[in-house]
Amino acid sequence: MFLGHFGLAFAAKRVAPRPSLGTLVLAAQLADGLWPIFLLLGWEEVKITPGITAVSPLLFMSYPYSHSIPADLLWAAVLGGGYYLLRRDRSGALWIGALVLSHWVLDFIAHRPDMPVWPGGPEVGLGFRRGHLDLHACDETSRSPGEPAVLDPCAYAGRDLSAERVRPAAAQRAGAGNDGAARLVVCRMGLLDRPSSRERGAAVARVTHHTLDTPITDAQARTLRIDDTVVLHGTLYGIRDATQIAMFDRGRTTRFDLTGHAVIHTAPNVKKVEPSPQHPTGYAPVCVGTTTSARMERFSDPLMRQCGVRLIIGKGGLGGDSLAAFQELGGAYLAVIGGTAALETTWIEAIEDVDLDDLNPESLWKFRIRDFGPLRVAMDSHGGSLYDRVNEAARAKRAAALAALGVKR
Repeated sequence: MFLGHFGLAFAAKRVAPRPSLGTLVLAAQLADGLWPIFLLLGWEEVKITPGITAVSPLLFMSYPYSHSIPADLLWAAVLGGGYYLLRRDRSGALWIGALVLSHWVLDFIAHRPDMPVWPGGPEVGLGFRRGHLDLHACDETSRSPGEPAVLDPCAYAGRDLSAERVRPAAAQRAGAGNDGAARLVVCRMGLLDRPSSRERGAAVARVTHHTLDTPITDAQARTLRIDDTVVLHGTLYGIRDATQIAMFDRGRTTRFDLTGHAVIHTAPNVKKVEPSPQHPTGYAPVCVGTTTSARMERFSDPLMRQCGVRLIIGKGGLGGDSLAAFQELGGAYLAVIGGTAALETTWIEAIEDVDLDDLNPESLWKFRIRDFGPLRVAMDSHGGSLYDRVNEAARAKRAAALAALGVKR
């Protein structure tokens, strides 16, 4: 979808040469830029529902101020009018306004019916990017406390639950409400293609949802397998490039005991506040987003071997050395979808402590978290890697496409 917005901005540069390309891209993406701000302010709402579409797990509950037609008309007038006042370029201002409005049109084509026509009005969408869904219900009423909930097929497989509220029959019999006695888990089985019945059966037997209180044990870490989902409670540590360079290249130590804990690759935006029970360190989280993990590949082994870390949360995946460390030492990589920083911030209750704070914002942060997730297990201690699987599938598709075109390698 981003390619469509960016493509229109690039195309507009040909007919509107005076505005900079950056300005045109800003116009095309303005709605998406405003959305996380309004989300943080509590004006708009989103939920993570893995498998709601084949592209994104985000279920947009309400975003009338960034993605409705009247709102986009307003933002088009603001951005286009502001540009005109600065540059006196009427044509460029009109194209900028048109790009702002184009966002709603493209999202209407791509989204499921969640695009508000006006605030509080009907929601529409053609759903061209919805893709194939396999839905499964998870009955937790009959399992022991702490036992992973294995997914079983249910009568709702292949249906879009966005328009209906469904609970497993066992949960309805037990009268389970919001206490977690039973929950519905939605999973997308397969990354690139609709899976065969055999593949779906294998996936159903394997996919598990885990709710973990940190710190965790080696045995708990080794129960995680790729495609499983995880929700974390308790403590989470924020760490980034400079933190690990200081610890592993320059020999600095931390007073935190990271044994059995999870770390997230982040350098959060925070603000100084008066220390209080809610903000014991004098820091309040503003936006805690996940950064790309590949830069920190060489630190996974010492982070686990020397510090006892079990789970690494990040974006974009890690490499072969990290996968080997997960296998040898017992750990997993939990993937976060890019662009969800505003949502991740809502999972953090407080910044409980901070160490190596001279490196701020790449300090070592201690977060208190609740319902952090769901996160997807993308690399596990059994040699599994979603990134390897996608790369292999993509290469196979590339080879088949080249062969179909008669291209010789």
